[in-house]
Amino acid sequence: TNQLLTFSRRRPVQPVVIDLNASLLSIGRVLRRTLGESVELVILPLEEAAHVTFDPGQFDQLIFNLAIHARDEMPHGGTITFKLGLPSAEQVELAVSDTGRGMSAAIIERAFEPFAANAQNQSGGLGLATCSSIVEQASGTIAIESEPGRGTTFRILLPRIAQERRSEPTRRCSPRSTASR
Repeated sequence: TNQLLTFSRRRPVQPVVIDLNASLLSIGRVLRRTLGESVELVILPLEEAAHVTFDPGQFDQLIFNLAIHARDEMPHGGTITFKLGLPSAEQVELAVSDTGRGMSAAIIERAFEPFAANAQNQSGGLGLATCSSIVEQASGTIAIESEPGRGTTFRILLPRIAQERRSEPTRRCSPRSTASR
């Protein structure tokens, strides 16, 4: 129901300033249990705060949808990597990469459409369409880089909020990377 409401933009959005480092590390603990033992989850935060304006519930939904999509494209296991970067002073990039089957150009072209089929002709449901809607509502962009047999990377660019404009305190996280099976 939440995915339908998000996709149709009927779910109320309550954006606040969050630090993507802390948010990713926090959700990573739950993701590890959800993804199963055949999937390695790697989270690479920034050494500095990465503040953006985002609805926390929608951020969690975005991360879960991308992680589940990646897991489903790795039927024999593999690695999912969440990496934060700063391509400019005004933007934060979240790259979500997997070592899965990858996508052809034809599949990439329709990936964000509701119920678009994947390489195995299975319906993708609303997962990626919801991801696109969530990112757009956060004033960001999402793009796909992929090739069959070489995995997939989703690149999400979000407007960065300067620390002096923060509206609420955020937790700092350690700059070390985390990896777990």
